[in-house]
This record gives sequence, C-alpha cells and structure tokens, in this order.
Amino acid sequence: MQSLQRKPFFIRYEPVIFLALLLAYLLPVLGFRYFPTLDGPVHLYNANIIGKLLGGDPHYAPFFELSLYPEPNMLGHFLLGFFNTFLPAWLAEKIVLVLYAAGMAFSFRMLVRKIKPDALFVDYLVFPFIYSFTFCIGFFNFCLSVPLCFFSLYAWLNYREQPGMLRGLGLSVLLLLTYFAHASGFFMTLLVAGIVISAEFFRDIFRKTPGAFLRGFLRNGILLTLAAIPAICFTISFLLRHGEESSGAKRETAELLEWLFRAGPLVTLFEPEETPFSYTVAVILGLLLLAAIFFSFRRKPGRNASGLSAAAIVTLALYFLLPDEMASGGYVSVRLLLFFYLLLILWMAVQPLPRYIAAIAVTLVLGVNFFHLHYHYKVAGRMSGEAEVFTAAAQHIPAGSTVLPLNYSLDWLHSNFASYMAADKAIIVLDNYEAVKPHFFTRWTKQGWPYDIGNYYDSHTPCVNLEAYKKTSGRNVDFVALWHWNETMTDSCTMDLRRQLGSLYMPVFTSDDKMLRLFRRK
Repeated sequence: MQSLQRKPFFIRYEPVIFLALLLAYLLPVLGFRYFPTLDGPVHLYNANIIGKLLGGDPHYAPFFELSLYPEPNMLGHFLLGFFNTFLPAWLAEKIVLVLYAAGMAFSFRMLVRKIKPDALFVDYLVFPFIYSFTFCIGFFNFCLSVPLCFFSLYAWLNYREQPGMLRGLGLSVLLLLTYFAHASGFFMTLLVAGIVISAEFFRDIFRKTPGAFLRGFLRNGILLTLAAIPAICFTISFLLRHGEESSGAKRETAELLEWLFRAGPLVTLFEPEETPFSYTVAVILGLLLLAAIFFSFRRKPGRNASGLSAAAIVTLALYFLLPDEMASGGYVSVRLLLFFYLLLILWMAVQPLPRYIAAIAVTLVLGVNFFHLHYHYKVAGRMSGEAEVFTAAAQHIPAGSTVLPLNYSLDWLHSNFASYMAADKAIIVLDNYEAVKPHFFTRWTKQGWPYDIGNYYDSHTPCVNLEAYKKTSGRNVDFVALWHWNETMTDSCTMDLRRQLGSLYMPVFTSDDKMLRLFRRK
C-alpha cells in the first residue's frame, strides 16, 4: 500500500485518465442524434435494405437484390443491420461508431503494452487519429479494420509465445473479422507480422546457429499462415473477382509529400480550417521521432522495435508506389498514410524515451487536438440538425414509395444526406451508389435501375426527366426531394424541372429553414 501511495498521481490514476480521454473524444459522436459523414447515410440505408430483404419485406424486392459473395465491407453493414433490428438507425450507428473509437484506443494500448509493458504516455497519441479522414468520410468498414488489425497483432504475439488450438482459433476468427471489415486491414496485419518475423530472422541470424533460428523462423511463419488460411482464401477470391478493377491512377508525388508532412489523415472535413491543427501535430510528432531515434542508440528499445520500424518504412514506400485505386476501392494512399502514422507512433512507443519527453509531447499534441476536437463537435451539431430535417420529411412518405433526391448544395458532405430518409423506413431513395459498386452487398435490379432519369447523382444543377423512370421500371417517381433549392436559378435544367413539378407534383413538406422541399406526385 505504501508503494502505491508513493507513485506519482498520473501513474496511480492513469487508467482513469485514459478512460476520461476516451469519453472526451466520444463527445462529437455522443453529443447529438447523428454524427453525419459522407457515406454514413448510405451505409444506414443499405443496412436497412439488407435487413428488410432478409426479413422478407416486399417493398425493396423489386428494386434491390443481395450479392452472395463473401465480400469485404460486410462487417459494418452487418453490425448496423443487426442493431437496427431492435434499435432506431441513429442509435445503431452510434453503437458502431463507439465500438470503432473504443477499439482504436484499446487495441493500440494493448499492443503497445504487449510489446513494451512499462510503456507510458506515447500510446495516448492514438487519440487524434480516431477522427481520421477515413472516419469522417464514412469509411466505417475500413475504420473497423484498423483496431481489428491491432487486436489481431496482439493475439498473434500471444499465440506464437504459447501456441495452442484455442489461441490459434481465436486468431483465425480475428483475422476473418478483419478481412470482412476491410481487405486492407487484413493485408496490413499480415504485412506487419511478416516483417516482424523477417526482422527477427535478420537480427538474430548471427546470434544463433542458422539452422536453429531458421526452424524458429519457419515455425512462426507457419503458425501465422495456418491461422490466416481462411481469410487468405477469401482474399484470393476477392482479388480474382476485382483485382483488375483499378484505374491505376497515382497521386502526384508533391501531393503525397504534402500529406505526409502535414499529418494528412487528420485533415478531415474542410482543409483550410483544419490544416493548422494537422501541421502543428506533425511538427510535434517529428520532434518526438528525432528524440526517439536519439535515445534508441543510447538504450535498448522494446521488443520488435526493428520489425516495427521496417513495417513503417515499407508502408511509407507503398504509400508512394501504389495507385490510389485498387481492386474496386479508392483512397488507397490516405489509408496507407494512416497506417504509417500509427505504426510510427507504435515504434516510438516502444523506444526508451524518457517519460518527461513523452509526457511533454503527448500533452502538446492532445492540447492542440482538443481545439480540433471542438471543431468536430461544432460541425457534428450543425450537420446533425440537417440530417434530422430529412428524417422529418420521411414521416410524409409512405413505405414502398420512390423518392428522387435532387441536391443543389455545394457542401460535399451533403451528397448522401437524402439516404437518411430510408434509414428506418422502407423508402426507395433513387440514389444509392453502393448498389452500383461491385464490393457491396446490395445491387440494383435491372427493373429498379434509376440512373436513366438524368444526371442528378453527379450534378448540382441536374437535368431530369421525371417520366423516364416509368418507362424502364413501370413505377412512377412518387416523391421529389429538393435540397438547397434556390428560387433564383434560371438555368435550362432548373426551369424544365420547375415545369415538371408544377404539372405532375404538389408540395407536401417544407423544412423550417426552407432548405428541404418535398413534392408528391398528384
């Protein structure tokens, strides 16, 4: 008891402080009904579709069908659909987002403490990366794969220390979950584990007889491969189906360098407002990196430090070498950059840094990032109110109705807001990009295909023919939703739409701020 009392305040209450920080970082998610992201509304919409189709609801059957392939991008939709069976969509989404944020914090912390049990402070640097670009853009499946990657690495380290059937089965399940969250998370798990094994081989090859260490090298590799076989088989199947679906386009090197030196994953919603925060964090991390390198030559670092540094370097090389679109997925570069930063922090966490240096760096980073967190809180509050406008409009739309969303807003985050109308109700919103992409589970049926009506899915002044849908589907467009409609617009497409609405539709709902207007077919 006396030894506990002699410990510094932070050491005694460190777990409580960690939990308090996690709760603080959850405020933008928990503080409002919705935490709107670019793709989040569509994920809710498709989770509702999947649940309704599996439950035998007849409203969606003429418009959507389910893909039976075991694709990645499945886990997030499954979780949303499961929770949405007995909870409203906004609460189902909130649970998934909390699982992600808590998973990021705890998986990173567990991995750091596994590699260096006496590590302190540096693992707190994971907090700013919870609100990464990929999270705020709504890549929920990819985001779930990041903590699953770290949980899998933690389980793998335990498994190779004490091999056993139950540990191997647990690791195999974790790797499968990582794959079904996102293939890139599974790839990074194998990459990091493989590099750690290889680094140990080259580090110790002169310390032991080559034959003895080769047996250890093969043993570790075989244990990992056996646990990963199911997920590897699914990955090969996925690549055979989608491996050639890539534009091959790469980001310019100058742009990649700029992202690297400004901590690009921290720039999420609006670049001018957020870049000062990200640059400041990048400078502090850079100084901490220099300190970690300096002290790594003076004292012995934690276990697997060489493997982690090699994994970070390889990830950085892939960031510059790989195209930004691969196997039907995009934004590859920013995903790799996020993993690079996290691996770099993981490497610094296992270095023999004096605690006072780590504490100063962490305090500065979190201090700067709290201003950024407050920014996210303000944006979440504003956008949650806008999302609720769409759910209010949904009360005027009967189940089974078709809704054509026309978006006149120049805010890129509004692109999918109309999908909130179909988050809890069997409403067919005639813009569902996931049902077009090959790596999601919902597909437009041939009869339900809506994109012959006009260019409403990629234009802020859309040209549409409201009668065209009946010719292809046999169904009318029952409702038209106008978001940020401006009465002063006089372009030919808007004038033609005004004529069609006047002759075929009648207004049934207008939001208090006049930003959303809903028209029903007469």
